Amino acid sequence: MNEKIKYEEQPLGYWEKDSYMQAVVEEFSPSILENIIEKVETVKEVKVTATRELSEESPGGIRFTYYGEEYEMYYYPSNFAFYEMYGRGPYYPTQAEGEKLQNAKTSITFCMAFGQNPKKSFHLQLKLIYAIVPNLIGLIDESAEKLLPRNWVKIAVNSFSTPSAESLYTIQAVSEENGEVWLHTHGLARCGIPELDILQTSRENYNVHYNLLSAYASYLLDNSGMDLSFQPMHLGYFSNNEPLVVTSVSWTIALNEYENLALGNAEDRRDEHNSKRNVIFLYKNPDDAESHVLTKISEYSNRWSENPLFFISDDETNIRTNIARERFHYLEKLAKDENNEILIKIALPVPDSAQREHIYFRLVSFEKEGFRAVLLQSPYSNINMQPGDESYFTIEDVSDWLVYTDRGTIYPSHVYLLED
Repeated sequence: MNEKIKYEEQPLGYWEKDSYMQAVVEEFSPSILENIIEKVETVKEVKVTATRELSEESPGGIRFTYYGEEYEMYYYPSNFAFYEMYGRGPYYPTQAEGEKLQNAKTSITFCMAFGQNPKKSFHLQLKLIYAIVPNLIGLIDESAEKLLPRNWVKIAVNSFSTPSAESLYTIQAVSEENGEVWLHTHGLARCGIPELDILQTSRENYNVHYNLLSAYASYLLDNSGMDLSFQPMHLGYFSNNEPLVVTSVSWTIALNEYENLALGNAEDRRDEHNSKRNVIFLYKNPDDAESHVLTKISEYSNRWSENPLFFISDDETNIRTNIARERFHYLEKLAKDENNEILIKIALPVPDSAQREHIYFRLVSFEKEGFRAVLLQSPYSNINMQPGDESYFTIEDVSDWLVYTDRGTIYPSHVYLLED
């Protein structure tokens, strides 16, 4: 390795310091922003303590409390253009919404600094925007560079649970002709944690690396404020039960670990992707963790196809479980089409343990207050069930679900596609 190059981290951009969202409207009218106090105080536990009038020189603002924590949010009318990248996110509009968004020229921008809990803050910002602009045709999460369709926002706002971690950020994949892929996030910096990169992955492995990055991001969102640099985190297991221990370091350190990096190199970071951003590595053993010996993700290229197991935090598991149960009634509608394949994740109790293993079953039929389903894979734990075993469950056993349909896969986070 050549002599180390000294790279310099750049300051956060405005969209990284605070959470910026654009409520897209067909046509802006000043009346939309009238009676702000009354509108935002329809959100439970919100109490406005101060306001600032919108003017040509400065944005309007509201200061308020929410469950005892103080927040400020600013707003102003803004021009709008629908960029192609907005359509690459995990959520997409209906055809009619897409046409309206393409033709829209105006929006209202809302910026808010997140509080101590990023998921709660994100949910709060959605609630406030929807209270002020209920007739929005879409919401652009500028900080995460993605579109949140109107019906997605409506369902999320009315949910008892905060959105899941994956709603707060976007993972983008950039590929090179030689097959190299660069995965990186947008949206985490506003949560007080670094954006994340995986460098030098491949087209064969980037899907599993996407899941690795998601698991790590989810963990960090539930543990914001900790010092990440070289910090080991046991995030799962490879198929041979070898612990999967990850860490991350600033890109300014990480680039010196790579040679012949086609994507995510210094040139790619000249104008962007150069602020608070960490690159993910692995530790092979405890000695490496103690000595800060980093192993590149790409060095495990032959192991990623073996279906590694990634952990999900208890908080995130509870959120996904609550959302899956809250929206479980959509499955009865989807089950009417025999071409749909419905998979339901069941939280199976592990014998002689307080733990549960979350594992997928295929729905067979709904029965009375529950349903029958067939196990699809062998449990990791000592659970006395085999693939093909059928059993009866209730909604209290459900922790997640998905449906394969002719128009794509429907997850609990995608039920907005089923709304009129």
